[in-house]
Amino acid sequence: MLSVDERFKGIRKIGTKSKWTQDFYHSVLSASWPSFFLIYTISFLFFNLVFAVLYYLVAGSVAGTDQSLWHLFCFSVQTFTTIGYGVFTPGSDAGHVLVLIESILSVFVTALLTGLIFSKFARPSARIVFFKKCSC
Repeated sequence: MLSVDERFKGIRKIGTKSKWTQDFYHSVLSASWPSFFLIYTISFLFFNLVFAVLYYLVAGSVAGTDQSLWHLFCFSVQTFTTIGYGVFTPGSDAGHVLVLIESILSVFVTALLTGLIFSKFARPSARIVFFKKCSC
């Protein structure tokens, strides 16, 4: 089966956005499932890395860690996924504020990704076959 690009080769779009950064939503929806999961994984890791660095910059923000970037990254993943805290907990008021900000943003990001996954599953695909002769 030919891909969309192969079927419409030679047809030029006029007046539409051409860069994937300008229409990220439709680019993600039209991406293959492996590409989608790669984008999801990179986004997840980047989000948690940003918050790990923020926890690192605020000394004493997380208790129960040696303040290594790896432990702070793990703490961020626990906060993002609402797994809950075992050994790692917010260690100061600044830590609590960062946890609050990360929790709000993680709910938003989770909702956004859930909507993208649902839209990707629910996206209709036309599978029309034309015949030269009708065999009715």
